[in-house]
Amino acid sequence: MKDEISFISDNSHKPRVIILLVISMILCSLLFEGGFIYASLIFVLLFLYAKQLFSRKHNKGIQLLNQGSFGEARAVFQDNYDTIKKSSLISKYTLLDIFYSNKNVCKEASLVMIAYSYYLEKNVKPLTEVCNQVLAEFPKGKHQKSIKQMLNIEYT
Repeated sequence: MKDEISFISDNSHKPRVIILLVISMILCSLLFEGGFIYASLIFVLLFLYAKQLFSRKHNKGIQLLNQGSFGEARAVFQDNYDTIKKSSLISKYTLLDIFYSNKNVCKEASLVMIAYSYYLEKNVKPLTEVCNQVLAEFPKGKHQKSIKQMLNIEYT
């Protein structure tokens, strides 16, 4: 039987997205003829770009985990973590924060999935290292319960 860890999904971006969409539509409607349409199109494009930035790699990593390719999945999640951490676009304009989800939640989720791949492999030493990194880097993170569950496992 496969061990199960519960993960929290982050939907905190939804109210921000709706509020920003309404505000941009109102402002553009007042400033430009046809501004309502332009605001909607620009907003949707930025939202889709920000969502793709995180979810494309994350979904690929999940597929690799499901196939049992743990090393490849870890590489994908690590690349996702590094991209989010180092991207000047994300840091400068906080596109991920505004249009999709908090970038720290996305970084944390990538690290948690790396830990989960070690958990599935029953590779305790790197699992402990990654879990400790998550606990240190995100002390009030959304995945604390999952990380503590993984740290408290005993393999027979």
